[in-house]
Amino acid sequence: MARNQKSTAPRGDGRPGRVGSVTRLRRGIGVGLSLFAGSLIVSGCLARPTPWVGSGLRVGVAGDSEIYQLEHDTLNDSQHHLTDALVVAGFQVSTADVIGASTNDLAALLNHAPETAGWPVPAPQITVTALGVNDMHIDADTGQPHTPVAAAQANLTAYLDQVDAAGSRCDALVEIPETTPWGLDGTGPVWNAFLASTAETHVVVVVPWASTVAQHPEYVRSDGVHQTTAGKTAYLAAILAAVRNCAAQT
Repeated sequence: MARNQKSTAPRGDGRPGRVGSVTRLRRGIGVGLSLFAGSLIVSGCLARPTPWVGSGLRVGVAGDSEIYQLEHDTLNDSQHHLTDALVVAGFQVSTADVIGASTNDLAALLNHAPETAGWPVPAPQITVTALGVNDMHIDADTGQPHTPVAAAQANLTAYLDQVDAAGSRCDALVEIPETTPWGLDGTGPVWNAFLASTAETHVVVVVPWASTVAQHPEYVRSDGVHQTTAGKTAYLAAILAAVRNCAAQT
């Protein structure tokens, strides 16, 4: 499952060209927050989900570095900002996030516990999925997305089918930015249109992050993906709004 990915720091996005190199990773660790804006290479396999914490409807959050940097201030610290915010908002939370994650990692998540779609028992009632950047990131050598579009779509569809069968009543799907540095201006609209189309077969709330970034380019760093301080605040607010929207539909 481990694979090279080039992520400028907590991307949560990358494969070759998604996340950087082990050497860069070590260097990134040494500069703390700059890790989230640097270029690294790490395994993208989603970690085993954390135990449920909090009370209320159960929310399972899967994501790449965009989620990782909401949870943490630096690599491997003990902070859990996103979890804390959702708990304060009245939800139980479990997270599975890692720098460099892609939709290819969803199969491993499902395998943790097939009966609950990989999540702790009991299964989530709401899910949040923030993946796709590392899939749609254009490979500098091939000029193609790191994951073929059809394969990435199949990966997410299989996950949604299984998590809904396990008990999820609503799935919040976070758009990827449609920015130029990683070629997402070309692949982002395709991926985001697919996210919207999943509403035909699932109860879905789409987080309109692409349009938010278009209106507020200051929300992302120079890589066009990872959030600035202001962007992290807006990203968290958008996810909380989507979860509340989902809760209203359960």
